[in-house]
Amino acid sequence: VIFYQQDSHRRRMLSFVASRLNDIVRRWRQNVPRFDGPIVLLGHSLGSLICFDLLDTPLVAAAPAPAPPDAPPAAPPAELDFTPAAFVGLGSPVGCFAALRGASLGPSFSLARCGTYFNVYHRNDVVAYRIEPLLLPPGAAARPAAYVPYSGGADGQR
Repeated sequence: VIFYQQDSHRRRMLSFVASRLNDIVRRWRQNVPRFDGPIVLLGHSLGSLICFDLLDTPLVAAAPAPAPPDAPPAAPPAELDFTPAAFVGLGSPVGCFAALRGASLGPSFSLARCGTYFNVYHRNDVVAYRIEPLLLPPGAAARPAAYVPYSGGADGQR
């Protein structure tokens, strides 16, 4: 997670994940040519933040800082060759990272490259954060999160 905060590492990670996702979708379409259904991306934990950044380029589109002369070459820009119908973040730290970046999303926020975004988390997950407070107008209070109890597992979390 700390490496992802560094611009050069983040850009390399975004480029790698975009390349792999493009490859997977391309291969799927080659093997199942009649498929014309929607593509839904699922991301868990840091993976959800990476997917969020791929789908919302304004948050990561800032000009990169100048690299030192001995730094490895910069990664190519991360681009997806497809448009997902939806993105589901599971146990996502997007709310925390967006707040740390100073993002003011507001009530009309939508991802630049995806129409539907779901943020699914468990209230006891130390990594997952709500994004709703960043979507509200200034001074508005977020409603309590919906909680669906589940009795499976010895500790009540499974």
